[in-house]
Amino acid sequence: MAELPSADGGAEGDDTGAAITLIDPKLRENFRYYLLQSIIAAGICCVMLISLDVVIPGALVASLGASVFIVFAAPNTRSAGPRGLLGGQLIGTTAGLSCSLLISVGPLAGMLSPRIETAVIGAAAVGLAIFLMVLVDMEHPPAAGTALSLVVDEWSLGTIAFIACAALFLSLARWALGGRLRDLY
Repeated sequence: MAELPSADGGAEGDDTGAAITLIDPKLRENFRYYLLQSIIAAGICCVMLISLDVVIPGALVASLGASVFIVFAAPNTRSAGPRGLLGGQLIGTTAGLSCSLLISVGPLAGMLSPRIETAVIGAAAVGLAIFLMVLVDMEHPPAAGTALSLVVDEWSLGTIAFIACAALFLSLARWALGGRLRDLY
């Protein structure tokens, strides 16, 4: 079994002065870890959803609440920056919508019980969001919750607009407050 990498212990900084890259420069070195950890995360999520029978109304609100926490409790982290927040929520939304469509028209449609189908596809949405965020270096942990919420809860175009507006608003708030925000931990 492949060993998971240990944390490097380095502090996260903001994106100021960093070169903008589409793909994480450590991709070659860490690809199998990205993939392995994404699959492990999806598997654990699937087991939790099946065993706890979780379909939480308001999951999207919880996800965006976590984004608020990051922006205001850890504003100098990469996750709080526009690349992480906006890019991560875009990826989470795309992964969630893509997987949500699998429930109604995908190859699993009608093959499993609705509860199991939702759990499997919800977990896949989380794993896909994690994989894509680390792949393009736009990590924002609450966006994995956004992906899950779009599978387990009903959504509409208004829901998508709400996600986009909330992420944009948070990003603008962080920008407007500039250097006045400090990391709280």
